[in-house]
Amino acid sequence: MPSRNDTYDDKALSLPRILCLHGGGTNARIFESQCRVISAHLKPYFRLVFAEAPYESAPGPGVTSVYADYAPFKRWLPWLPEDEHASNEEVVHDIDQAIEEAIMSDDKKGASGPWVALLGFSQGAKLVMSLLIRQDVRRSRHAPPIAGPHWAFGVILAGRAPPVALDAGFFNSTMLCEPSQLDIVRPPDMIDAMSEDHRVRVPTIHMQGLFDQGLHLHREMLEDYCIEGTTRLIEWNAAHVVALKRSDVDVLITHILEVARETGVLRD
Repeated sequence: MPSRNDTYDDKALSLPRILCLHGGGTNARIFESQCRVISAHLKPYFRLVFAEAPYESAPGPGVTSVYADYAPFKRWLPWLPEDEHASNEEVVHDIDQAIEEAIMSDDKKGASGPWVALLGFSQGAKLVMSLLIRQDVRRSRHAPPIAGPHWAFGVILAGRAPPVALDAGFFNSTMLCEPSQLDIVRPPDMIDAMSEDHRVRVPTIHMQGLFDQGLHLHREMLEDYCIEGTTRLIEWNAAHVVALKRSDVDVLITHILEVARETGVLRD
């Protein structure tokens, strides 16, 4: 089955690109389907590219009811007991490699537009925040950037705190969990909690379902891991799902286009 990216016309090859990171227990192909309405609305402005996580996984909740034939299912973080052999350094390498493969694969298709933003759902949204923290910390300290694109903004769909430390050799904080962990294993240091070093500085758009069991962690992601004044919040009447109804998607698209123009990614 061809990827939706293969069906874009030649004009779309030069559009600004958004890298999309799927949730745990799904995969890139499933996330393309879940984002089909979002993609259709953004198609005149952006080329969406879907990366595949590096680790095999059991299917996420409710995934097999629709996508049973879409295996293998994947996840970004190896936090299960059987994954204990993976070191933090290996996990970061595997994540970076998966992202690089998605970028190179799209380049080989002839796409030439700049990489401008990250969009993630669930575990993918956690990773988006983690990547932005790594980028922003290095930039704020005038350190050499990690090889790859500079992300101008992020779209966080149901992203649970805490983010992951992807650059522990350069910067670490007790506000971040290790790549091989699902959560912080001890209370954060008070000085770390009061610092802004672990907070994302580029604009982020957060879409949070009011019936999502992880809503308190989604709110924590926005409140504790973003610089004040850089965020936009969309609350909607849903559980842990990607928006499909036009009325819900329209709100998200409006925010994405506004942020894209504010950051200079799009120009009228």
